[in-house]
Amino acid sequence: MSAIKAINSKAEVARAQAALAVNICAARGLQDVLRTNLGPKGTMKMLVSGAGDIKLTKDGNVLLHEMKDATQQQCAIIFRNTKDFGLHPRIIAEGFEAAKKKALEVLEEIKIKKEMKREILLDVARTSLQTKVHAKLADVLTEVCD
Repeated sequence: MSAIKAINSKAEVARAQAALAVNICAARGLQDVLRTNLGPKGTMKMLVSGAGDIKLTKDGNVLLHEMKDATQQQCAIIFRNTKDFGLHPRIIAEGFEAAKKKALEVLEEIKIKKEMKREILLDVARTSLQTKVHAKLADVLTEVCD
C-alpha cells in the first residue's frame, strides 16, 4: 500500500469556495455595520470587550480598529487550536492569503469608478467633520478645506 493516498480532487475547490463565501459574508456584515454609522444621521454603536468594558462610538475608524483587534485575537485563538485539527498554522495562513487575494480581485471587479469632483470631496469632508464637531463649526471648517 502506498504511503501517499489520493484525496477527493474537488475537496480543495470546495474549501476555496467555502472560504470565499465566508469572506464575502464577513465583508457584507462589516458593510452593514459601517453603513448605519456614516453620515450626519449615523447611529452610535456600543462595543463591549471581553472584560466587559463598554465604548460608545459613531467613529468609523474606532469601529474598524476595534474589529481589527477582535479578529487578531480570534486568529491567535485559531492558531493555538490548529493542533486539534492536525493542520500547521502555515497552511491556515496560506489559506487566508489566498482568500484575501480572491476577495481583492472580486472587489476590483465590482468597484464603482467615479471621478471625484471638488463638491463631492467637500461633502465628504463636511460629513466627516460633523461626526466630530458641531454642525455649524463643521460648515466653517469645510470652507477652509482646499
